[in-house]
Amino acid sequence: MSKIYGQSMVINDEMKDILSETTPNTQEDLSNSRPIWSLKLGYSCNNDCIFCAVADLRSTQDRTTNEVKHELDLAIANNSWKVTFIGGEPTIRPDIIEVIEYASEIGFEEIKISSNGRKLGDKNFAEQVFNAGSPVMWISVHAHKAEIGDYLSQRPGSFDETIAGIKNILDHDQHLSTNTIILKQNYRFLPEIVDFLADLGVSNARLGFVTAECNAYRNFYLVCPDMREVSPFVCNALDVGKERGLRMTVEAYPFCFIRGHEDCIPNLPYIESRETFRNITADELRRKIRQKGPQCKNCRYNDVCDGIDKKYLEFIPSMLYELQPIY
Repeated sequence: MSKIYGQSMVINDEMKDILSETTPNTQEDLSNSRPIWSLKLGYSCNNDCIFCAVADLRSTQDRTTNEVKHELDLAIANNSWKVTFIGGEPTIRPDIIEVIEYASEIGFEEIKISSNGRKLGDKNFAEQVFNAGSPVMWISVHAHKAEIGDYLSQRPGSFDETIAGIKNILDHDQHLSTNTIILKQNYRFLPEIVDFLADLGVSNARLGFVTAECNAYRNFYLVCPDMREVSPFVCNALDVGKERGLRMTVEAYPFCFIRGHEDCIPNLPYIESRETFRNITADELRRKIRQKGPQCKNCRYNDVCDGIDKKYLEFIPSMLYELQPIY
């Protein structure tokens, strides 16, 4: 399939801050009040996903090794106990082993890496990563077949590399969670994708609706599905996951579209320490980039529901009125 092109989009300074400081939302142990550190290493990546929400920031220079270590030192000084390395793609950094080792040496109790998993398909490299600090791996898997996966990443062979990476992670008994972005190309296959992940041995899986930024904004009608049409496939996928024993979560998707699956809602609101050391609540972040209708004020989940991406509503404003309160 051909590469997708489109008109450039300008990202304002506020959105740059949001994209650089936030990390995907996972269920956290809220009993631990010590801050969690999310560290953006850079935007370089070995994929070129047609829905990438940070593609327009690729020209931004990645942090140097010394800059990363400085940030880690600051985090420890602020009593952080957990760090998540995000990108771009963290594993393509030449210094990633050194960075993981350093984080482990200075006292982080948990190190997490958000990755597409491709480089971890190399057993020697994977062993180096695991030996450096036994990081928790959070791997993006957006398909159950190479034809779809390679098209989405625009990198032939990337799907097989990601799956090899997942197998290496599981073979070494490393903690693993997966992240699947809901797209036009895959939403009808969400139950099959979850079943595929279960066959691989995955035990934690997240489904998240596509964010209409950068490539996804330019390619909106290509990659962004109708939220209502997606609903039965998401619910079916959640049922499959539960039946297979997976811990399932759904994010960036209105709760009223997954009625009966409230047990898949992450533990929110959370408080997470960002690169600026400013504590930010999930509600603050939602107000910046998401929107809900006036009818949502009566919903029992209004305080924690993500609502709908404001950029998505630029294309389909009527979706806001599809939201129905859960009483």
